Amino acid sequence: MSPAPYDDPRAWADGPDLVYGRLAAAAADLLDLGGRPAGQLVLDAGTGTGAFARALGERGAGVVAVDASPAMLSFGRAGRPPALAGDLCALPLRDGCVDAAVCGFVLSHVPDPVLALAGLARVVRPGGPLLVTAFRAGPGTVSHPAKVALDRVLDEFGYRPPGWYTALKGAGEERVGAPAALLAVAADAGLARARVDEVEVSLAGLDAEALVRWRLGMAQVAPWLAALGEARRADVRAAGRTALAGIAAVPLPMLVLRARARA
Repeated sequence: MSPAPYDDPRAWADGPDLVYGRLAAAAADLLDLGGRPAGQLVLDAGTGTGAFARALGERGAGVVAVDASPAMLSFGRAGRPPALAGDLCALPLRDGCVDAAVCGFVLSHVPDPVLALAGLARVVRPGGPLLVTAFRAGPGTVSHPAKVALDRVLDEFGYRPPGWYTALKGAGEERVGAPAALLAVAADAGLARARVDEVEVSLAGLDAEALVRWRLGMAQVAPWLAALGEARRADVRAAGRTALAGIAAVPLPMLVLRARARA
């Protein structure tokens, strides 16, 4: 189900990070570090180009990052926190070595989210906080209008999602894409004091061009777009800007799981 490591950090940083940076900032505000982030070490699991790491650093926390893709970890290396390439289901860290852990929109990508979440809890000090974010999924879920509009444009240009993405949007997201599902994963992973909230994150200020860059830089789309000729890529972007004009301010909801490692 999982894709190969995403090796196009430039596409991500130039597009999706515009949105994921806002999501990470909103989630980081909910991580309970006891009002004393300075001096505390937080694991950013599945860091990508570092949206969560930046948000945590801006709040005074120290960060260690893990991601499956060395290319993502090496992008913009100056100023990035210490980082390791590794599997979230087999974290290359010793028990209890960090004060807290965050995992942004990654559990739907792993084959066993319970194993991944239990691994996060293992490396957090006893009683330390964990925070996980996910998108809603499953029957009745309404996609963000920017995604819906851009998907129509991509379909018109002949784009077809890769198999790994189809699997992700099905079983992968459904395992963690509802509050009850996230709570069940947390319980099976042995976490304590788990709660899930839905948080709406404002996209105000992001114009149609920014939203097009968000969607076209996603891992399932960027390789397809890169394979097109320059003129065809320009046509896709122009059609996207037209389709997305006027919907930039619609907020993007996310699920936030907060829990504690067992004391």
